[in-house]
Amino acid sequence: MIAGWAVVAVAGPAVALGVVYLLAAMWSACDVGVNAAANSGGLLFFDLPFLLIVLAVAMLPSYALVSRRSVAGALALACGLAVAVAWVYVAWRHNPGGDYPAPICPPDNVPGWWPGWIPI
Repeated sequence: MIAGWAVVAVAGPAVALGVVYLLAAMWSACDVGVNAAANSGGLLFFDLPFLLIVLAVAMLPSYALVSRRSVAGALALACGLAVAVAWVYVAWRHNPGGDYPAPICPPDNVPGWWPGWIPI
């Protein structure tokens, strides 16, 4: 169980910071929001703690369930859940609808550097 906490303590903040950085880059490329300071405040004080809690809730029980059988399987499941949470969160927060400026990032408000094989 201690190894499960270690996985959450290392992977959780790394994934959460990666998602926050990715959202900031996407919003900057698509000119979303008021300005960079307002976007970063929301990302750091809302999104980052929320992601840390969601990742801990998602990863720790999965690791605890599988760790009795296979440590490698537990790590794979925890990492897979972390990637799934990150993808869903980015798709949710960078929702291509509403007041997002479509002329900046056509056709679907996705930056030009975003890989086409990863749907948002």
